[in-house]
Amino acid sequence: MTDRTKLLIHLNRIHTVFRNAIHYGPDGTKEGKFAAEHPAFTHYACAFYLAGCLSFLEGRDGSYSWNQTGAGGQSFDVFVASLTLSLKNP
Repeated sequence: MTDRTKLLIHLNRIHTVFRNAIHYGPDGTKEGKFAAEHPAFTHYACAFYLAGCLSFLEGRDGSYSWNQTGAGGQSFDVFVASLTLSLKNP
């Protein structure tokens, strides 16, 4: 099995940067104009992130690749079921 510790650490750091920027705003507080805009900002930030992920998948795997059955499983539900079982029995 590949050791992904360094990758996971970097991804966690990126996640923390985005989470703090979305939750606390550009200056670290949720005051003033940002407080009023926060709900819309959160909505659009999540939408842009999702659009970026889907664009990446299209560029790598082709158009609407997330709708196709994967080579390693029958469906997403089968994948989730097998993932849950493997996590319960390490």
